[in-house]
Amino acid sequence: MAALLHWRRFNFFDIKTNIDGGKLAEALKGAGVTCCAAGRGLVYIGDSSGCIHSITRQLKLETFQAYDEAVKAIVAFDHTSIIVTVADCKDGPSEIKVWSPDKIDVQGRPLCLRTILPDPRPTPPYSERKSAAQVRVDRIPKVTAVAVHPNLSLMAIGLSDGSVMVYRGEVSRDRGSKYRVLVTVNGAITSLHLRHGTRLTHLFVTTDSNIYCINCTARDKETTIELDSVGCKPGCATLADGRHEHHFLVARSDAIYSYTTDSRGSCYVFEGEKSRVSWFKGYLIVAATEKGMHESRNLEENITIYDLTNKLVAQSTQVQGLAGAVGEWGSLYLVTKEPSVVHIMEKDLHSKFQILFKKNQFDVAISLAKTQSCDPEEVAEILRQYGDWLYSKGNQSSAMDQYIKTIPQLEPSYVIRKYLDTQHIHNLTTYLQELHRSGAATADHTSLLLNCYTRLRDTQQLNEFIMSKDGVVDCDVEMGVRVCRSAGYYDHALALAAKHKLHHHHLAILIDDKKDYVTALRYISTLDFQDVKENVLRYGSVLLSHVADDTTELLIKLCTDYKPSNSPIIKEGSLDGYLTPEEPLYADPEEFEYLLVGHSEQAITFLEKMGSIPGKLSAKLYTTLLAEYLHQYGLAPEGQDQAALGAKVMSLLRNSESEYNRGHALLLCDKYQFYDGKILLWDQAGM
Repeated sequence: MAALLHWRRFNFFDIKTNIDGGKLAEALKGAGVTCCAAGRGLVYIGDSSGCIHSITRQLKLETFQAYDEAVKAIVAFDHTSIIVTVADCKDGPSEIKVWSPDKIDVQGRPLCLRTILPDPRPTPPYSERKSAAQVRVDRIPKVTAVAVHPNLSLMAIGLSDGSVMVYRGEVSRDRGSKYRVLVTVNGAITSLHLRHGTRLTHLFVTTDSNIYCINCTARDKETTIELDSVGCKPGCATLADGRHEHHFLVARSDAIYSYTTDSRGSCYVFEGEKSRVSWFKGYLIVAATEKGMHESRNLEENITIYDLTNKLVAQSTQVQGLAGAVGEWGSLYLVTKEPSVVHIMEKDLHSKFQILFKKNQFDVAISLAKTQSCDPEEVAEILRQYGDWLYSKGNQSSAMDQYIKTIPQLEPSYVIRKYLDTQHIHNLTTYLQELHRSGAATADHTSLLLNCYTRLRDTQQLNEFIMSKDGVVDCDVEMGVRVCRSAGYYDHALALAAKHKLHHHHLAILIDDKKDYVTALRYISTLDFQDVKENVLRYGSVLLSHVADDTTELLIKLCTDYKPSNSPIIKEGSLDGYLTPEEPLYADPEEFEYLLVGHSEQAITFLEKMGSIPGKLSAKLYTTLLAEYLHQYGLAPEGQDQAALGAKVMSLLRNSESEYNRGHALLLCDKYQFYDGKILLWDQAGM
């Protein structure tokens, strides 16, 4: 058995007593209330004198005589004005009457459409009927429970001998309606409840000692299962709807038990001797007395309204001698045996929240908001208040749990400002992670999260964040590269930049941070022509200073026949014989001239190679080559090296295809005191 439940108690309802102002007592004329029901905008009350009283929302009361004996039960419906009533006759069977309050008979009463005298016993042979007549009347079982399908196509009747009869056909018509005894069990039937769905119809049956469920969807194919070997008293069972629509609730002295159509569910251990239960708009209404109290007509009963979903007591009150509880016009009404009517009206949701906020019951408010299908913004506002309250109490971690639930409704900066201190960095990191998972993060949030990871030196989290399982980066890529780089996580930054072809960032890290010039040049050599050209123009000068020969070779390739180092030998599509030749791409050697400044030997190598290809060298570059030759001539010691350089200068000056600037060439020869060149130039000029 589960432990006794001590749920939190609130006053979510307003209570008004004796709202009928004594009209009901006046109409009853001393008779007692025996039953009640509600439907189609009316509350029906049956009394011990056989009268049925109807009350409108304006508390207008009308009465008609239905029986000579006490009214035992009333069944009313929301979609039709028809009602079904039950009474026990003194010298005969119980009478079930079907009434149409919209139609009036000659006596001024609602029209009685049909009267049923249920008797489950088989009819005796004709020869025995006279002798058995009195015995049959004396022993006829009485109706103890009745349930009617809302579409009036099926009526179930429970009797004192344990029989359950089912009438199929139009309940309001005598013709075409056939009955059948479904089961006969031990003990009187204490309650019947029909659960109807779109396809299936089930009948819950209780006795003092058993609970059954009968599938009565198909005629003559009914099946019965026993749900429990313990039953309940009359009035102590109800059918839940809404969120609990699949549960049949039974009250016993130790607890409230729930059942589905094929098994027993959970139980709720509530104190008190339960005398009656009912269901209203998602609430369980329980009437109970203290253990040991003697039963009397006006025994004081504790009425408790339970919210089973949110696990709280929504209201509790006391009444004298409860006769029944009905829901109509959006409110709950208690009918007492005094007689009087008590109006229990549910507070609006805003008022409930105010009650909960005053008591700092934010968890209940959140649960209530969700079950009431509040807008996400409303739920987020409650979560924010809950988080603020926890934060003010110094419970920052629990507060963060609530703030995370406000994503994406609450402005992130509201939360971030509270957790910017170093001591809160773990909580801030958690919040920022959730922002990214929800897709609500901006580039600034990405930067902040990566900064948190780097401060915490949490390499594993950094890896998981930067690269998701499917290889897709889960952040603003450029921002991620910059943050990782600034924190010294160069390998992470390199991987991120390479994955997303951020070549400039990748090379900046290799060259500026890691000083790995060889790897940088190798990386450049894998790029497409335009990317290579762009990055060579940006980083070529520094690469020439550290990997001069390889960089020079790359410059030559760019101006002649460049192919990425990782490109396949035979491209896809070339094997089918229909490959269209690619248009070759060449860089203009003049674009690289400024890179070669200060790198005389590499400039000579590059320009000589360009000069060997017709049309590659412009007049400007021929002049540059001449300048580099002469620069080296001036540096070389006298002897063989200087002579070789002098020969190169003379060859260039004599070359008719060399389109150098002759005036500039003359100045260069004069600067480096290369007199042979000056004489040649004068001769060529006819001087």
